[in-house]
Amino acid sequence: MATVRHPAVFFVVAALAGVGWTLSASELWVAAQRAMPSWVRGRMSATVMMVSQGAMAVGGLIWGSAVTTAGPAYSLLAAAALLLVSLVLAGPLSIDFTTNLDLDPVPVTRSSYQLLYTPKPDDGPVSICVEFNVDQARVPAFLSIMRKVRLIHLRNGAYRWLTTNRWFGRYLRDYREEHGATLGTKLFSLCSLWLGMGVSAYFLRAHLWVDGLLLVIAIGVTIHLLTLNTINRNAA
Repeated sequence: MATVRHPAVFFVVAALAGVGWTLSASELWVAAQRAMPSWVRGRMSATVMMVSQGAMAVGGLIWGSAVTTAGPAYSLLAAAALLLVSLVLAGPLSIDFTTNLDLDPVPVTRSSYQLLYTPKPDDGPVSICVEFNVDQARVPAFLSIMRKVRLIHLRNGAYRWLTTNRWFGRYLRDYREEHGATLGTKLFSLCSLWLGMGVSAYFLRAHLWVDGLLLVIAIGVTIHLLTLNTINRNAA
């Protein structure tokens, strides 16, 4: 693409490049799905999507700056060179090793948590303490495993912080638990939505298709907010 000057040939090359990019992205997604354990595939897929979208946004800034500074031809040549480097690194950084790993969760046995009383869904909050008697010779290995378990509890702690936050935790709980929002929340959200869309449309008024897209998004979000349950805290 950096050396092609004929428009027709350029369109053919650009189409092939687009097909290659789509296939490579699909292949990466399929490989990631095959490498993920089934019991955590949802969260890992969300992480992959977040990282991929963020990488494309950052890449757009980097390559846009490169085109502005060095021009399209040199930027495309640099992209081709980096692509060759990535092919060389594909072997050492391959995720094929995951095919030899046992990613199934550990089955629950009689040596697992034995509760004298099984809490019911309405009994919470419930605090469970577990004591371990560890052989002194295996203390380093035990501590190494507990550091990994700590990461799991940190993830749960972040979720708990979001849902109990003094500023927006109540709104998240209303949406997740009751599938609704208070009337004040709806009015504030609608006003903020249409004000933001109006400001964006004002600065992008030269592009009618962008204004139309913003209008469709605003209407869709408005319909979603209006169809939510209206929570009356006074009645509760």
